[in-house]
Amino acid sequence: METRLLILNADPVFQDRALGIFDEIDDIETRVVRRLSDAVSALLAENFDGFVVEGEAAIALEQATNARQHFPSLKIVCLAPKPHDEEFISAAHQQKIIRVMTSGGERSLRRQLHAFV
Repeated sequence: METRLLILNADPVFQDRALGIFDEIDDIETRVVRRLSDAVSALLAENFDGFVVEGEAAIALEQATNARQHFPSLKIVCLAPKPHDEEFISAAHQQKIIRVMTSGGERSLRRQLHAFV
């Protein structure tokens, strides 16, 4: 069975490491949207196994939290480039949002994204 992921990535040109890793995983279908409103529309219209939010920590966490309020059972991961502060960690934990730091090593990022899928 194929895993379906919806990815919110606001940068229309940038092919980042996380997207590249998702592309390499077998039996996975990804759909990339650029705005939160597009993500909510897609989540309402289709079934996804997970939601990936990429961006700066504060913005990505806010978007992930917004999605959590509308889709309480959805598996959500927040990908942010910088180390997460205690407030970010606490808020993500409360909302049951998985957090991944994308600026770390390739092996660690790959392992965490495979675990999410």
